[in-house]
Amino acid sequence: MDHSNTNAGAALGARPPNRCTWRAIPPAGTIAVSLALAVIPGPALAYIGPGAGLGAIAVMIALIVGVLLLVVGLVWYPLKRLLKSRSEAAGTGDQKATSDPE
Repeated sequence: MDHSNTNAGAALGARPPNRCTWRAIPPAGTIAVSLALAVIPGPALAYIGPGAGLGAIAVMIALIVGVLLLVVGLVWYPLKRLLKSRSEAAGTGDQKATSDPE
């Protein structure tokens, strides 16, 4: 039997020839198909019961109200303090003018 065609070097730890056939970057077609499958929605075929549905609606309303209150707190109260300090400054000037008998 002729054993000249067997790869005896591979068993001894020799490196196989460098025949890399895979690509590090997938082709554009693969990327386009993957993107299309990720973007195009499919039917969920799921049921949300009334309890979970009302809970989800309540959470959304709470988030909207929370954001609105955050805006009010960050904008209205400093503005209110600024207006109050201006009115007090104008009010003290008027009081000095009216309290002076001369």
